[in-house]
Amino acid sequence: MGKSESLSYSMSDSPIGSWKYQGKIMTDQPTNSFTNYGGIINYKGKSYLFYHTDLLPGAGSYGRSSAVEEFTYNADDTIPAVSMTKEGVALVGTLNPYQRTEAETAAWSEKCSINQNEKTGVLPPIHALTVI
Repeated sequence: MGKSESLSYSMSDSPIGSWKYQGKIMTDQPTNSFTNYGGIINYKGKSYLFYHTDLLPGAGSYGRSSAVEEFTYNADDTIPAVSMTKEGVALVGTLNPYQRTEAETAAWSEKCSINQNEKTGVLPPIHALTVI
């Protein structure tokens, strides 16, 4: 216990760069994890930062869990500092268990692979996150 992690990011007008370092999103958070890989999604008009922690019982370096925090972009579209909470985010909606739902319901995955959807393709990220 007692390990902390920082999450930083860069921005670009193009998915292939050039990139400009923007600063830290999460600084010295008590994730008890020695690495952190973040991701951001915008869903139903809100923005969410995903990251991982080592805080669940029985967790370890290779048994990390996902966590998420809601945030609002700054007026200049940069990302504000985000602090982890025990609560996470409020419920956004529910899923119909009788209707096919894509990856949103995946909780445990090992040895996964993905294929590009020929119809929808893959969109480039707006913001790229890096670990320091």
